[in-house]
Amino acid sequence: MKTILYSIAVLLATLCWSCYDDKGNYDYTPFDNIVIEGISEQYQVQSFLDTLAIDVKVTPENADYEYLWTINTAYQEMPSMGDGFLPDTISTERTLNRVINYENGTYDLNLKVTDKNTGYAVHYNTTLVTQSAYSSGFYILKETADGNTEIDLHTSEATLADLLTENYGAPQAGTPTSMGLIFVYCHIDPENGEYTAPRALSVASGNEINVYNLNDLSVIFSHDDMFYGEVPSNDTPLYLFPNNFIIGYLSNNGIFTNYQNGMNIPSAGKFGLPLVMQNGCRPSKHAAYLYMNTYIFDELNHRFLILDFNAGIHFFSEDPGEGVEQVVGSPNNIPESYELLYFGSNTFAGNKCYAVFEDRDNPGQRYLYTLTLPDLYYYNNPITAIDKIPADKQFNRATVFGNHESQANVLYYAVGDQAYYYGVGSKTEQALTLQGFEGGEITYIGNRYWTQEGVSDAFDYFVVATHQNGRYKVYMYNTVGGVPNGAPVRTLEGEGKVVKIHYNSPFMCNGTAGGNEADANFYPCSF
Repeated sequence: MKTILYSIAVLLATLCWSCYDDKGNYDYTPFDNIVIEGISEQYQVQSFLDTLAIDVKVTPENADYEYLWTINTAYQEMPSMGDGFLPDTISTERTLNRVINYENGTYDLNLKVTDKNTGYAVHYNTTLVTQSAYSSGFYILKETADGNTEIDLHTSEATLADLLTENYGAPQAGTPTSMGLIFVYCHIDPENGEYTAPRALSVASGNEINVYNLNDLSVIFSHDDMFYGEVPSNDTPLYLFPNNFIIGYLSNNGIFTNYQNGMNIPSAGKFGLPLVMQNGCRPSKHAAYLYMNTYIFDELNHRFLILDFNAGIHFFSEDPGEGVEQVVGSPNNIPESYELLYFGSNTFAGNKCYAVFEDRDNPGQRYLYTLTLPDLYYYNNPITAIDKIPADKQFNRATVFGNHESQANVLYYAVGDQAYYYGVGSKTEQALTLQGFEGGEITYIGNRYWTQEGVSDAFDYFVVATHQNGRYKVYMYNTVGGVPNGAPVRTLEGEGKVVKIHYNSPFMCNGTAGGNEADANFYPCSF
């Protein structure tokens, strides 16, 4: 029976097919592959000044094309779509010729070419990096001859000296205390009331602090207006810095935070009350950043603290964690006579922080504390070594300190015009021979790096800065095992005395809606 029914169905289908009058047009026109030439992989322009000119060639040449150039502005405005992308049409001509009036950042530039006759279209993507005069190069925090604070910027093309005097008529008052680079500082633009998130530079000196917008060096906030309420009484700024989902501010009044994540979690950019903690807090300006946490030394209670990426403040316990090296001291009872001289982090040796103390009751006697921090949420006792530096070491006479954070387990320091290297594991001291070094008092020593993958301006240098006859000179070296190797890769010169060096890259945060967590692990945030 099933066989009979199947035969009838086939017959009916055949009869219906034979009655269908096929009037379709099967004269197909083949699609020619559209080829776009003449576009580079990346373009860099100066915002609001340079004209971006791209003259493309499209083949086959005998077709009638439609052109559409678009740019992605999502990360300079509040996203209104789920993925945060807001394409903006900037031209419908084959040749792009336009002054780029976008804020500093990294953008996706796309050309869509459509064959009008067939509807066939192809896309070509490239990267547009918009910069200003202030958006790329090495920033130098320096002390002027009269004891005030200035900054210089060394770009690949020029040196922009005394930027504060150039823009505001005078240096920042007081001797330099600190300088912090914030990859994304979200705040409300007072001109239009909208959120904006440029890179920023914090400069603290004396009783002043200013947060400068690195698009145009305008002041985002000063000490007078950086709080929601009044400035805390007798507030002395110490350090303003990035810490993943927060921006931290240290002063003699405590630890302040501003919760934000770029445009994903926008913020007015101001600070409220200091974090409340048992027995209060008076932080040192020296803070060590390591994988989403900032480690702070509380001078009031002589203890180490953890400021996490969500604005939580934590105390260390006295007990060691499981599987951790044997602890040898307390993180909560550092001797009251100990003064913190340096605090830095190191990932080469397995997530450690190094704190250098001097005993004020025994001047010239230094101690090196090792904090081993194997886990993000690790709040057990981290003190795994306390080394009393032998009296014959130059370590005890050093005036500046630094360390190599990712390639070697070493500390750097200087006495006068001589730089030294201290192997933490071997506990050995070695004078460094620096090619091309011309002498002078060393005022800064350390490791400057920017190691985000896929960027064209990545580097990892050992750096020393000297002061001689009222001028500074900065030497930057490649290293092998933490030891400077060969002649300086780059030297910088100017007037004044170097206190701190930061590098600003147009590729930081890579144009994303993310916040400071995007680049903090590829850049030295410790101070």
